[in-house]
Amino acid sequence: MEDERARLGDGTLGVLCPAAVEGELSAELARAGEAAPDDPVRTPRVSVLTVERAKGLEFDGVIVVAPDEIVAESVRGANDLYVALTRATRRLGVLHTGEPLPALSGDGSAQPGPG
Repeated sequence: MEDERARLGDGTLGVLCPAAVEGELSAELARAGEAAPDDPVRTPRVSVLTVERAKGLEFDGVIVVAPDEIVAESVRGANDLYVALTRATRRLGVLHTGEPLPALSGDGSAQPGPG
């Protein structure tokens, strides 16, 4: 996280994650000094959000955590993953612990949609 913050300088960093880990991840980053507690006066160094909360927002950098879980927990599935992946204006990172989703694996196995 420190490396990504350094690369962005004063830019904004959004960490988009499944709802199941949002609270724990936000608390861990606050303990590490990377995210501010909910404080309307102080701008946090890092914003930890679910995809639903991030809709309509943009960040200079985005780290998408557990894309497979984002797809699995959402009734919108891959549409919510698309939202997560398109919030970054400069840098995008994807952090996964399971098998990468075919569309993110870079192996050419993802099939384009119609039209």
